[in-house]
Amino acid sequence: MGGKHKQAQRTKNNARPSSSGRSAELLGTSINPFVGFSSVKDAGSVPVLPGFSFSSTSNEEMETNIDANFQLVLKKMNKKDSTTKLKALQEFTELVKSSQPEAVKAVLAFWPRLYALLAVDVEHRVREATHNAHRSVVLKVKRNLAPYLKQLAGPWFTSQYDTYPPAASAATLSFEDAFPSNKQQEAIVFCQEDILSYICDNITVQTAQTLSNPKTTSPEEAEAKYERLLISSLQGYTLYLNKLSKEQLELAEEANARIISNPRFWKLSKTKVPLIRAAWFGCVTALCQHAPFVLKNEVHHVTSAVFSNLDETEPAVLSATWEAALFIISNIEDWWKFVNIEKLLLPKLWKILREGGQGSAVVVFPNLLPLVSHFPTTLDTTTLYGNFFENIRIGMKKRTVTQSRSEFGAIATSFIECLRYVTMKNISDATLCESLIIQHLVPTIDWCFTGENIVTKTLFTEISTLVQYWARNREDPNVSNYKQLMECFWTRLEDTIKSSVTGSEQNNDREKCIATTDKQIELLMSLKKNAVNRQKKHFKVKFISPEHKQETSDSVHDESVHSTDSQCLYTKELNQLAYETCCLYLKLIRDHRRNELISALCLLVQHFNSVDLFQYLSTHMNEGSNKVHKLADIHTQIFLSFLRVKSTASESVVDLIFALYNYLSAEEKDTVLASLTKLSNEECFCWCVTKALSHPFCNDTTIQNWLTTDPVSKLLISITESMLNDEVSPDKSLLLKKALTQNVDGEFYISKNACQQIMIIFCGCLLSPSEYQFTIDTCASFAAQLAASVYTEKTLLTYGDQLILALFSLSCNVNYDSDTLSKDTLWEVTTAWQDILSIFTADELTTEFDNIIWKFTKIVHNEFMSNSSELIERLTTVIVGLIKCIQQNTGCINRLSQITNSVLNLPGVIRSVKDQMTDICNCIRIIRGDLSWTLQCPVPENILQIVPDEKLIMNYLMWNRFVINVLTVLFKKTDIQDEETDECDDEGEEPIMKHSTDDVNNLIKSALHSYTVAKIFIDNYKTSKLYVQVADLFDKMHYEYREFISSVIPDEMVKTIMENLEDDCHDTVYVFHSSMLTSTSTLPQVYTRLTKKTKGNVLCLTQLFAKCLTYDHVREPTSKVEKLAVTRALIHCEEIDVQIAEALSAVMAIRGTDVDSLLYNRDISGVNWEQIQIVIEIIRLLTSVIKEKPQNLSGHHWDFVLISLTSWASSTDKSKQKYMQLEIIEFICAVCDLYMAFHEYLCQTTSNLLVEFRDLFAQDVHISLINTWMFVAEQELQIKDTCFTRLPALEIIGNVITHLEPEYLIRVGDPKLPKWQSLVQLCGKLLQSPVSALQLWGYQGLRRILQDLVALDVKSLNQNSPQAYGLMCSQLGHVLTTMQDVVQTMLMDFKLGEDSCRVEAFTDSYTFTFGYLLLWDILLSFCQHASTDLRYQYSDWLRTGEYLKNLLNNVFKLMPTEVLHYTEGRKNIMMEHFTKAPVFAISESSTSEHLEHTVCWVYARTLANLPALVRQWWSDAEPRTAQIVEQVTAAYVSPLLCAQELQDVLEKEKSSKNNMKVKVHPSSREVIASYTVDEARMELIITLPTNYPLGAVQVDCSKQIGGTSQSRNWIMQLTIFLTHQNGRIWDGLSLWKTNLDKKFDGVEECYICFSVLHNATYQLPKLSCQTCRKKFHSPCLNMAGILRNSVNRFTLSLRAFSRNVVRLEKASTPAAVDAEAQIGKLSDKTHRVNELEKRFLVWSGKYKNVNDVPSLVAPSVVEKARNKARIRIANIMILMTALACLGMIISGKRAAERGDTVQKANIEWHNRVKEDALKNAK
Repeated sequence: MGGKHKQAQRTKNNARPSSSGRSAELLGTSINPFVGFSSVKDAGSVPVLPGFSFSSTSNEEMETNIDANFQLVLKKMNKKDSTTKLKALQEFTELVKSSQPEAVKAVLAFWPRLYALLAVDVEHRVREATHNAHRSVVLKVKRNLAPYLKQLAGPWFTSQYDTYPPAASAATLSFEDAFPSNKQQEAIVFCQEDILSYICDNITVQTAQTLSNPKTTSPEEAEAKYERLLISSLQGYTLYLNKLSKEQLELAEEANARIISNPRFWKLSKTKVPLIRAAWFGCVTALCQHAPFVLKNEVHHVTSAVFSNLDETEPAVLSATWEAALFIISNIEDWWKFVNIEKLLLPKLWKILREGGQGSAVVVFPNLLPLVSHFPTTLDTTTLYGNFFENIRIGMKKRTVTQSRSEFGAIATSFIECLRYVTMKNISDATLCESLIIQHLVPTIDWCFTGENIVTKTLFTEISTLVQYWARNREDPNVSNYKQLMECFWTRLEDTIKSSVTGSEQNNDREKCIATTDKQIELLMSLKKNAVNRQKKHFKVKFISPEHKQETSDSVHDESVHSTDSQCLYTKELNQLAYETCCLYLKLIRDHRRNELISALCLLVQHFNSVDLFQYLSTHMNEGSNKVHKLADIHTQIFLSFLRVKSTASESVVDLIFALYNYLSAEEKDTVLASLTKLSNEECFCWCVTKALSHPFCNDTTIQNWLTTDPVSKLLISITESMLNDEVSPDKSLLLKKALTQNVDGEFYISKNACQQIMIIFCGCLLSPSEYQFTIDTCASFAAQLAASVYTEKTLLTYGDQLILALFSLSCNVNYDSDTLSKDTLWEVTTAWQDILSIFTADELTTEFDNIIWKFTKIVHNEFMSNSSELIERLTTVIVGLIKCIQQNTGCINRLSQITNSVLNLPGVIRSVKDQMTDICNCIRIIRGDLSWTLQCPVPENILQIVPDEKLIMNYLMWNRFVINVLTVLFKKTDIQDEETDECDDEGEEPIMKHSTDDVNNLIKSALHSYTVAKIFIDNYKTSKLYVQVADLFDKMHYEYREFISSVIPDEMVKTIMENLEDDCHDTVYVFHSSMLTSTSTLPQVYTRLTKKTKGNVLCLTQLFAKCLTYDHVREPTSKVEKLAVTRALIHCEEIDVQIAEALSAVMAIRGTDVDSLLYNRDISGVNWEQIQIVIEIIRLLTSVIKEKPQNLSGHHWDFVLISLTSWASSTDKSKQKYMQLEIIEFICAVCDLYMAFHEYLCQTTSNLLVEFRDLFAQDVHISLINTWMFVAEQELQIKDTCFTRLPALEIIGNVITHLEPEYLIRVGDPKLPKWQSLVQLCGKLLQSPVSALQLWGYQGLRRILQDLVALDVKSLNQNSPQAYGLMCSQLGHVLTTMQDVVQTMLMDFKLGEDSCRVEAFTDSYTFTFGYLLLWDILLSFCQHASTDLRYQYSDWLRTGEYLKNLLNNVFKLMPTEVLHYTEGRKNIMMEHFTKAPVFAISESSTSEHLEHTVCWVYARTLANLPALVRQWWSDAEPRTAQIVEQVTAAYVSPLLCAQELQDVLEKEKSSKNNMKVKVHPSSREVIASYTVDEARMELIITLPTNYPLGAVQVDCSKQIGGTSQSRNWIMQLTIFLTHQNGRIWDGLSLWKTNLDKKFDGVEECYICFSVLHNATYQLPKLSCQTCRKKFHSPCLNMAGILRNSVNRFTLSLRAFSRNVVRLEKASTPAAVDAEAQIGKLSDKTHRVNELEKRFLVWSGKYKNVNDVPSLVAPSVVEKARNKARIRIANIMILMTALACLGMIISGKRAAERGDTVQKANIEWHNRVKEDALKNAK
């Protein structure tokens, strides 16, 4: 088709040049190169080396000489793109490093040109990469670079000052690598012509346009490149001048002259670029310094250029400018001849000085002194110096200067240095020098005094140096005017001080006065400080000849004497000035009440304190008096009067008094201190005491006596009391701390009585830290410091032991907030009493030590008894610290175990609990049958009535845990951590206790005993209040005890403990039960050893070791009881059948020989224990055999069991009155266990035994057991708080009810059985019992007879004969109401669905809430087991009494927060609360979690059994509440209920055989029911919502039979049933099928409910209408209330009802529960009124009060009331507006009469604003 042929893309790294490149080479070989842009490929810059390019070498030659990789990289360097060049340079650098030197040498011919171009590239990264590449070339080729050095020299040398620092650093490194420091000068000389030529060309020839191609470079880049090249060239030229010597520079004078003589060079001084100017001035500085001969023809240029720029404001240029100026005036002779000083230099200099250096004073002012020293003598010195210093003073006062410390310091230093130089230079001219002092120095000082925010330290230091210099030289005979200068200075300074203070007085500015005095004192101190420093001796070594020795020593002596005299004179003059100043201050304070000067006076007196000062003050303050002036008069007449006046009283006055105190006599000192004691101001008195306690006054004897006086003691005690109440200031706290320090002799400065009183006050705070929460930290720290002073080796217990006991008590205490007492303070307290205790561990102080330890033990016991649950960790630390403190003292190490035992032994109060718990554990095991009662295992007779203190039980267990924790720390090695490396030493520190003793073994034995007690407790008392606490504690004990036995103490110690325990079999019973000290496999050997050691306790040992024994381990029992008990204990053994048979034969023998001994059918309360024990062992043996080996029982054995069970049950009934006796309750429990085991066996067998039992024995057994059960229940209800020791027995007796057959419990007409009403009532009372076990008794009792109660209701319903007592569930109505009221009262403050109430166990709230939920579980079980029609009556009873509504409200207030605000992560965890029934076993523990589980379960059951009622409650709830309820239901309950409904439908469908077929789709929650009649078919689709059962069930008809209206009626009938009845899906389908069957059988449906069968009663329509002859359900007519006097009104109501139902169906809104509610909604009263509308109705007169307004009102009535209200409100507002307008008119007229107008008010406001502005301006 034509067009250009496409060329293939060039491959990467293609070394072959393009056609344009070859053309360029051809042109390059044929055309001579020239300076311009065409010879450069990228046209980036002018080639530095004309004629040199790639074109000078043919392509073939290049390809043969250079490596292909280098060729490619070199070509890339010529590209225009900066990125390409950068990458090429990086590749080039890597190639150079990796290539051989010969390959790199071949590239050197082409490298200089590229380097010259790339070194000045626009892109800074390219320049940096270029120098890095060049460095790699230099390092590779080394000396081979010499031939190309001159070509590289220019750009290489100047690139060291590239403006991009990394590029400059790279160039410098490459230059240093090429030329060492000693060779650089030679290299520069070698290449200086090329360097100077390159620099000259850049400075004098090149421009921004010639250096860059405007086609490829922007103007900004070109200008930047030019500026960068100028800067690097100028700085390179400066480097060149600095590197070469003067001789070498003279040789190149001509080349340098070419640069200097060019006018473009001098124009650079005026360029706008600061960096160029800075480089230029640096270049001038180098010329003046190293090559002044070059400037001999350009002096006029250089001086004009430099001095005309002296007022440079650019900081970067300023330093270079002044440096150049200084070199000019130093190196150029008669420089002032080439510049007009008065017109050029001085105006610029004055400007700079007046402006304070223009922000660069640090740079400018250090150069002033050299400049002043070179001023020509032709100038008028008076005018010159006057203007000079005046301008400096003006600049010094600039705000920018005073705000900068460095700026002001530079100006001040320069000012004084120049002043010193001028005075020294012109010392002969006294007039000039004095004028400088008067006009400049003194005014500057005065300005410093009165100015604001001035940093005067530097200025005052320089002034003092100046004055010191004058003082040293005033005695010089050659210079006589220095003395005159000193006199002038002191006189003028004194006048200045007076005027500045009196001036501030006139201004009446307090702050300004204080600032002025501070500056005056600062100046005086500066003058004094430098004087002191000058007095220091400075030694130096100088070697002289002997002949000059005498001469030199004489001269040195004369100089030292001369210096000392001058210094003394200076000090005297300075002191005189200070005295006069103090006198001035004191007069102003006394005469003019200048109170602000007191602190200044005190400070000045402290710095110049001497007796001369006070003598001077005494003389001059009493000038008019003729009497002898005493120093004490100053205190009496002045200082004391100051303290007595509130305005002048201050701490500074006290300092003045004590400064005077040092110079008073003894009598005067007493007088002064006595006067201080009489001060009425407590604060002043505190200042005095504080000063007296400070050094050195505290060492004064007079003051020491004064500190022990009563006023001082009372003051300190008052301060201590204030400290406890947090009402003390820091100064008073410091005073108290000083007062409680000791002197050198180890005694307190204050009296002993005061010290003891203070200690008592602090002890009260330490012992009650909770009462002093805000001050306990301070007081504890103070007390710890005080204790270190009170208890020493010298004082011991002189001050009593209260403080150390209080400190120890605080260490043990936990009754304070951790925020109020810091860890550091607690460490101080602990360290304090430990240090004190170490003092008393000496052998001679044994009595005191034992006494302290005994008191410490009492403190530990008391603290533990009050806060044991929170104190274990704290006490462990304290006791370990105590024992460790004792252990570290060698004198007490032998008594360590004894002291440990005395501290850790059980407190006396807890020891009784140990015995009680031991007896209780024995009692538990006897009742449960684990132990048999013997003489060796006795228990108290009243054990069942013992009520041990629960707190003491916890204290007992926690004390032993505390003991083990302490012993663990004592026996365990501690790791030693290195503070530097934070690593632990493997060996560790040796334990505090290495060996065990009998005392320690007893502690361990007691601890193990408590462990077993805790184990028995949690196994048997799950329903007790202490169970949760003991269980948590036991878990901790188990871990800690295991670790202690297995890891801490050595095996030898464990063996010793075991041997000691085996000697006491009573404790061994408990210890080896826990298997703590040995493994289970070794227990038989332990049992064998124990049986050999003991004589009478073998039976108990056998029973406890039974699980790990066989019959071979046991020796032959001797008594009947032992034989029966041992057989029962070992029944788990495999080869025990023979022994069982022997035991049963023995029992049968007893029956045959002595049947009375079996205690059949009799009251056993009078039988002795041994006889009862034999029967109990027989009963327990039979129980064990039935459970474990029932096959060993023959027929006559079973007969014996049946007869004995019946007889023993009768005996329990007859003996129940004495059930509080241990033997009776053990017997009852044994019989109950036997019956439960027998019942369980009967449930598993199908033998004739079951029939025989039911026919002959069951009735009697049930009568006896239920009577016993009810009697025990009634007795326990009468006890307010059941003793927890009986709980195991109650659990056993309570479980009997779960095994009794309901048919034998409720038999109407049987006089022997209790009436079911009494049983129900008793169970209702039990539900309200505070004991959870009894509540479960009632619950299990109701559960057991529930189905029979429902059967009675069903029977009554079927017979249409309502019972007189009503429904069975209504019998519990009173109990339900009572508990409901309590629960609602408890939850009344919680918001429904939002606030969750967590009920704690073992509280009254828990009791009623738990009983309430248990009762509701029973009521829901009633509904669950009831038939459909009975369930309707149950639900109606619950709805009518609003029981269910209240339940749902309460349930959602009790639900866990995790349920109400659930997340997907916790959904599965909380799902079990709704799907899994809680365990209601009598032995189940009571916890808040169990209650929450019950709450969720009750709600799930309510939804399952009463969905319609829940749905109605949900629809009436508030939107927020309804949303939460729906969320919870859909998340937790709906999935389960939907699955249950669908599964129920499937199961029922399988068992039914009829013309209805059902299909289930679980995924879509659909049920499809098909009804077939002949060939016709009707199909319904029932869809369950996601929030089922809250949401309405959707019913659709896909296939119809008959007309549409008939199908719609059937759908409506099913919808109403599923929505408003508490039926299941299958019940609805069955009803629908039955209706269809009746319909097709010819039975007409009811035209009210459109159903053949009634939804609740399942009755056919029977009542017929006299007009239309249609039949209706009787309940429909009764509940709807639509029977009227006329048939017409009846028919109209039916039609209206029908239309409304259709409308409700379409809108899918839930209808009411019954027809009456539906009819109510059809009436005109359909609007639900709110509170505001109720008030409108009352206001309109419709109702008398708000209470009379019904909840539903007709909309028209409400609208009418609203209209009336609106009209009334409008009329009121109109009237109020009219009244307001009338008031405004009257007010306006009155204002007009007074002349008040808006204009007048506006003018007055503007005038006030102007006046305020003028005041502020002034």
